[in-house]
Amino acid sequence: FGGPGRKKALLLELCLTKMRFKYDIFPVWSAYVSRFALAIADVEILDRVFSSKINKFMYRHNSEVMPKLTSSEMVAIKVLVNRCDKKTSLVLEEADVALHIQPLRFNLDQDTIMFMIDFFNAVGASKGAPAENQGTEHGRGGGDAAAASAAASNTSPGSSPLSSSAQAALAAQLAQAQAQANDKTRYSRDLSSGSRTSGDNEQRQQQQRQPEPDVDQPMFIKGFISSPVLIVIDYNGKHVDMDQGAFLGVIYGLAQIRKAEICLRSLTYRRGISGWDRLVKKCLDDWRDDILKTQLAGIVGGVGPLHAMRQFVQGITDLIAMPVNQYRRDGRILWGLQRGASSFSLLTAVSTLELSSRLMQTVQGLAETMYDLVTPSDVQQLLVLQQDGRYHAHRDAMQPADLREAATSAATVLKTGFSEAASNLMRAASVEHRSKGVPGAVGGVLRQLPSTIVQPVVAASEATVHVLDGMKNQLLPDARREAEEKYRREAT
Repeated sequence: FGGPGRKKALLLELCLTKMRFKYDIFPVWSAYVSRFALAIADVEILDRVFSSKINKFMYRHNSEVMPKLTSSEMVAIKVLVNRCDKKTSLVLEEADVALHIQPLRFNLDQDTIMFMIDFFNAVGASKGAPAENQGTEHGRGGGDAAAASAAASNTSPGSSPLSSSAQAALAAQLAQAQAQANDKTRYSRDLSSGSRTSGDNEQRQQQQRQPEPDVDQPMFIKGFISSPVLIVIDYNGKHVDMDQGAFLGVIYGLAQIRKAEICLRSLTYRRGISGWDRLVKKCLDDWRDDILKTQLAGIVGGVGPLHAMRQFVQGITDLIAMPVNQYRRDGRILWGLQRGASSFSLLTAVSTLELSSRLMQTVQGLAETMYDLVTPSDVQQLLVLQQDGRYHAHRDAMQPADLREAATSAATVLKTGFSEAASNLMRAASVEHRSKGVPGAVGGVLRQLPSTIVQPVVAASEATVHVLDGMKNQLLPDARREAEEKYRREAT
């Protein structure tokens, strides 16, 4: 698909599920002109950039607090175009618009964002170039036509050249004859119009005073209603790119955002807006102003480890606030204490496990880097040959579902790590022994010893990460489902 030259490893896929469209046209005598309705059950954007580990770039957000309703549409747009009275309105048609969007989840990768920026810049440049070339050719053609008409007016085929005095006299005679003919025509027109009644004159004046609707003007949106939209954003920065500027390059490369929440508030316009472009601009301006004024805390709370800290603070707040609110509501303070303690224990445990898992992943990354530094080149080449052609999925794409599965996977990781360390040590000793004898075997063992010491650390940290993730997923099942939807498991 895509034709010749299409890069299939550098694209985004738009998936629309169960899209329904309806367009009705009403007769001329009806008060309505048309009715438009679009409903899409599910909308997903899949990330197919090869360097990215993200699976779904955008999809519907759902959780235990906001479950997914099977009967609800993800996107619903309704437009009703009304017919206006030509005698009292300056517009022919006016529309009422309703927009409804379900909560959205965005998983952003730095490479994908850079690809989108380059793509839309290229599309904008390709759209602007033909218009400029077309305008240049049009101006050039117009100049040629004007020059040709001027040349034709100065000389005509078959005519003899006249002197300037003769041409001036001939033009004066023609102008005098035309003026006399116009006077006669005006006199006869005044005589015929004098027989009209005064009532006809008043009716004509009233018709002239009535406003004429403009057919070429943009659509007038009489009313607009939109529901609030919750947006949850994850962002994964990878590397510092100075091509975007020093400040933006550092921000893009070092930023790590986890569940930053933005809520686009509901909008209601009743005073009318002229044109679809003005409607979109006004909506974007109102949403931007509301985000900058009231929602910066939700965005900052998702940066780095602040998300886990925010969960911890939320647990302490629920422990205090829930009993008070329950007592004010119906006086059952014990039920409020139970709910507050349950929320506090869950949120604090999840935040602690998440921070511990991130810490162990950092230790694992450092141990893997140290292993690459101390491993001999011949062993590294052997590992590259063994892993050549394999797609390495993200570590969060295959999380254990519960503590039992986590213990099993941790035991497998430890067994594999220790067996690989022992086999690498034995292989180095046997190879050197065949070529150099006992001294060679001793030297091979000594060269392989640093990597043999570091490899169990890598295995132990990875096993600890599996156990912590299993405990977190057992307490919060939504975390595993979100990880499966977010990350890819295999190459696409």
